[in-house]
Amino acid sequence: MKLSKEHEDVLADLAGRLSNGKPKLRIVTPTEAVRPHGILKGKPKYPNPETGKQMPFLILEQWYPPSMLGEKENWNEEFLGIYPAECSDDCCNNGFWGLRSPLTNPNGEYIPFSEQMMESIKRRQYIDIKWAEKTDTERLDYLEAERATANSKKAEAAWEQQNLNRDHYLNHKTEEDNADNRVFSFGEKHATLNKGAKEPIGSPLKNL
Repeated sequence: MKLSKEHEDVLADLAGRLSNGKPKLRIVTPTEAVRPHGILKGKPKYPNPETGKQMPFLILEQWYPPSMLGEKENWNEEFLGIYPAECSDDCCNNGFWGLRSPLTNPNGEYIPFSEQMMESIKRRQYIDIKWAEKTDTERLDYLEAERATANSKKAEAAWEQQNLNRDHYLNHKTEEDNADNRVFSFGEKHATLNKGAKEPIGSPLKNL
């Protein structure tokens, strides 16, 4: 995706630049997000697992050094094509472009490129940098605190629902009793359903 120089500078400030001066972050469209080499050339990089088609939204990619792919001796060149370190074209830049983040709304749906999207990218990058600076102990403490908060919210929601159920029952006790105030009486030939064979309990709120 072609971005303005100002937007490219923002991405470069977030993740640095390649040897050719381009940012190590880029935004690609669905048609651009394809395999560059090998038998899979032209196939979607991020397909929908059900349809096999490319996910229909913009994607933020990050450049990674080829060392993250393992040694060249273990590279299946026939299947995957040229080893990324040996390709200096934009598709590889002597490394490989991998998924950083899908650029969607909270429902996973397409949104167009905008300044708001750039702000979201900057915010996400800042959070990731701060996370990377934490020690293992700090990360564990943070995750435990988040889990405790989530459990507390679930308990609060369950308690609130219980209170709502109780209030509903007390406020509508008379109606519910009358709705169930029916008994069967049996004659010689037929069983009939009669109303009013017992007195309703009434609402406990009347005495409060």
